[in-house]
Amino acid sequence: MRGCDIKLLRERSGHSFSNREMAQMLGITERTLINWESSDEDLSPPYQNFLGQIFEDVVITTAQETLDRLFEIVPAEHMALWFYLGHGKVVLFRNSARHHSFSAQKRSFQNDEVIKDLEDISLTTAPLAYAVTINDAGESICNNRYKSYKGTRYVHYLQDRTLESILKLPRFMKGPKPLYLLSLENKLFKNNDRYEILRTAGSEKLFTEADVETLTTALEEEEKKGLTTLLNMFFLQK
Repeated sequence: MRGCDIKLLRERSGHSFSNREMAQMLGITERTLINWESSDEDLSPPYQNFLGQIFEDVVITTAQETLDRLFEIVPAEHMALWFYLGHGKVVLFRNSARHHSFSAQKRSFQNDEVIKDLEDISLTTAPLAYAVTINDAGESICNNRYKSYKGTRYVHYLQDRTLESILKLPRFMKGPKPLYLLSLENKLFKNNDRYEILRTAGSEKLFTEADVETLTTALEEEEKKGLTTLLNMFFLQK
């Protein structure tokens, strides 16, 4: 994290810290803070970690806003952003997933922080580890050994076990490792004022190539708004 990144974090935060308050939290003078915010030099690890803790809500809010915008483009029952942490691990960060509740007709972001090891190959880790998908849609998902159905899943998730669709969109950093992965399950369509799971026969993909192109373009727009910068700043500190 560079000194100039502090300015972006402050602009995106709802706290509106003054220079004095920000400097006091960091244990530095206001002049030092001003100098840092105009510098491209990396901050020392203790300061980076502390800023990551202070502005954790900025990352969560950014992820939620991104998911909301993506939902309006291609509605999905489940939608989540998985982040690459380095050292062979990925994380579904706290409250960075969304789920559409059919009974309450609302969207929920509540989820715990989940860290997975890339060596434990699954539908989530395979795209992040190898830039490939194990299975991206269709009835065959029901027989995929990497996808288990838990007792906590409600019946409408599976719609009589006809299918559960998965779409994975890796977004790559420089080098072989991706920064984050967009995961969607069960494509929805709007029926009057309600969303319902789109049903197809056989193993036909619910998420089309056009959906992939549309969402990829949308993610590129999110990156221009600072998504990648914020995620890099925060998750490289974890």
